[in-house]
Amino acid sequence: TRFSKTIKTRKSLSNELAKKMTESVKEIQEEIKKGATNIMTLTDDEFEAVWKQFANRVTPYEDQMRQIIKKYNGEQKKRVMVNLPKAIKAIATGELFDKKEEIAAMIDMATPLMTDLMQSEGKEAAALLGFTDIETFTPEVEEAMNESIKLMAKSYNKTTLGLLKDKLTQGQKDGLSLDELGGLVKEIYDFSNEVRAKQVARTETFRIANEATRKAWEATKVVKTIKWYTAADERTCPYCQSMNGKVI
Repeated sequence: TRFSKTIKTRKSLSNELAKKMTESVKEIQEEIKKGATNIMTLTDDEFEAVWKQFANRVTPYEDQMRQIIKKYNGEQKKRVMVNLPKAIKAIATGELFDKKEEIAAMIDMATPLMTDLMQSEGKEAAALLGFTDIETFTPEVEEAMNESIKLMAKSYNKTTLGLLKDKLTQGQKDGLSLDELGGLVKEIYDFSNEVRAKQVARTETFRIANEATRKAWEATKVVKTIKWYTAADERTCPYCQSMNGKVI
């Protein structure tokens, strides 16, 4: 019962905070539209409200992307297990999976979600400055996004293949049986689901969202400088901490 009440309390507080943040951002938008406020002169508290709304919008995409990667991992693992017996004779050079096909499969799975995120955040960024009728998802932006997703898919599969080859090569040296090598494959994909999926989902969704913001502001033709705002939480790295407040 206490747990249930705590959940209700947390949800109520969360809803109230979200409402307050929305009101704060709307006030900022109105001030910017009137020309009374330059977004570059916002206080830290005002930036915090804008950032939290941004994070609240992007986090659901992060969660969806993590599920997409986990589903992809599961499907790829099945293909690797099928190929394992014939690749076992030459793990270092054997084809555990077809790299081109796997990259294409990951691109196909990720693109719809990332496109929706790019379009959505582009509109939000333009609207923050009072622009509601400009096209932010241009062919150039789409091309850059597609190239970015392609690079992500290449990098992800390169890492996976490296993990597989290293573990399986060592397993062979240790004299493991085919079934035991299959167990190593399972461990690698379990690790990918628990750790890598979360890391990649967070990195890629927030990077795409930030890029959407930057491209949208470029499209307005009024933004001349951008200011680095770093969320001061437990996930902040030293590099981002040092960049906080810098203007380019």
